[in-house]
Amino acid sequence: MSSFFALSSSQITYCGLKDEEGITTQEVSIKVHIPDEALERFNATMYASSAYIELTYIGQSNSQEIGKLLGNAFTVTLRNLSGDDAEAFSEIHKRDYAFLNYYDYQRFGIPGYPQVTHLLGKALLDQDYQRAFKLYRLSGNTKIDSVKDPEKFFTSDVDARKLSFFKNAYSSSIWNNELMYLVQRNVPNTVIDDSTGITYRFCKNLKDVLLLLRQGDNLPYLKYDVQGSHQSERSLITHTRVECLNTSDDERHANCKNATVTFILPSGCYATTFIRQLCTCLMHQGTYPFVCCTRKLPDELTNCNLSCSFHSIQAINGSIIAIVPSWIKGKCFRLPESLLVLGFV
Repeated sequence: MSSFFALSSSQITYCGLKDEEGITTQEVSIKVHIPDEALERFNATMYASSAYIELTYIGQSNSQEIGKLLGNAFTVTLRNLSGDDAEAFSEIHKRDYAFLNYYDYQRFGIPGYPQVTHLLGKALLDQDYQRAFKLYRLSGNTKIDSVKDPEKFFTSDVDARKLSFFKNAYSSSIWNNELMYLVQRNVPNTVIDDSTGITYRFCKNLKDVLLLLRQGDNLPYLKYDVQGSHQSERSLITHTRVECLNTSDDERHANCKNATVTFILPSGCYATTFIRQLCTCLMHQGTYPFVCCTRKLPDELTNCNLSCSFHSIQAINGSIIAIVPSWIKGKCFRLPESLLVLGFV
């Protein structure tokens, strides 16, 4: 966009990056007026290219900026499913799930190339510029075979924001490893998933996911930007509500089914890691998280005269964990000491 309209990159702002492999929509701010004819020329040029982009004028408002995004809405079609798998998905009607908030494989590479950007980030932090350049080429970020001065190349020729991205990929890798360690230490039965080239350790059911809340809500990590670095935190577990829109025959795979699901995630969470954990849970559990009562409601709740309908009650190590509708928040009734209200949905 900046090249086509002859603008500096600072004149174009947005709230965050989108997945290169998805069909995505987002709002972008351009801090100058772009005539309709120029938009039409841009769309015609992009339509004919392999990197299809279409711009639509919406109106004027405050500019979009990094950090302002609240979340992303997803519609995902899962293909090559068996009939039983499709039936399991078809029974998901606005169900609530909790999952491990891993950084997924997109964080560590670009499509079609090895996932080494976290290794590149470490090399940059170690100031090993020779190794960094080899990884830079391997990652698909440049076609240049060699440079005389790798240090000068990275400090002068590469966008500082891109360098921050590589360093953050390394921080993300450390964060993922710490979460995997917590899962290994606290969950008795787990599933190793290395189908993407990056290793993950998943839980088989909701009960095991919730066990990790005893370790705290967040894990710290070091976040990098063009000014330097600062300490930040990321949630161990993320919650979402999922609905299966439809299931049908898969036109791309003979004798198979597909299922289309929709959900919303907070900014910075990965739909792909949620989908893989959802499939893991369905495969190993045979039932769905957040859907069944395993213990009778205490009298303090059944007699609260609110006619409240609980999404889920589950007994975990003697304590009851409840997921309750958001309209209950702020209502005045006494909760028993044994009841932990996990969150409002």
